[in-house]
Amino acid sequence: MRHSIAAFLLILLLSGTYNAKAQNRLTESVDELLPYGKSVTFKISYGGNDLYSSEDIEGGPSYTGRGFYSIEAEMAFRITDNIDIVPGISFIGNSFDVSPAYRPTLSDRQSLNVFSIPVYVRYHFFKYLFLSGGPTFNVNGGDRDLNGIGAGLHFGGEFKLNNGLLVTFGPFIRYQGILPWKSYKLANRGVTFGVGYRF
Repeated sequence: MRHSIAAFLLILLLSGTYNAKAQNRLTESVDELLPYGKSVTFKISYGGNDLYSSEDIEGGPSYTGRGFYSIEAEMAFRITDNIDIVPGISFIGNSFDVSPAYRPTLSDRQSLNVFSIPVYVRYHFFKYLFLSGGPTFNVNGGDRDLNGIGAGLHFGGEFKLNNGLLVTFGPFIRYQGILPWKSYKLANRGVTFGVGYRF
């Protein structure tokens, strides 16, 4: 019995050593593919919004944007001295006043939440500034269908502190529901602030 327990522990130890070596090889391979480094950033955003409807017929409701907020996490992979590939995931909470055409003074406050996966290309210039943009892939519930492809553009500044921490900020604009057959189009525009770490 003791021999079988010892053999089991030896196999477990060797397996752990092999896994650690395999993980180190994988990390080294990733570092070779990304010699310029990578970073993780958490961002919050807020600003104004507009909801447009192609079904804007006589007797239909009107929408007045009351602002939005966004929480986002992104990981940047630097592939050259100046260019990053930046995938992320975000939750965007929108607020609107919906007014029926027959009673325009009677409005109802409603929310429209969107989960979005942006995949941006970021170009750095003048040391601290960058411009990024690209497609977003969106999912939302409710009867206002924004599912599918959107697009975004972000201009900002990025400052790296001596301990590896990053601070980013700047204005941006993002559209959801840009495909021609979508009945609703959503625009978010505002400012974003982020804190991250560069490896």
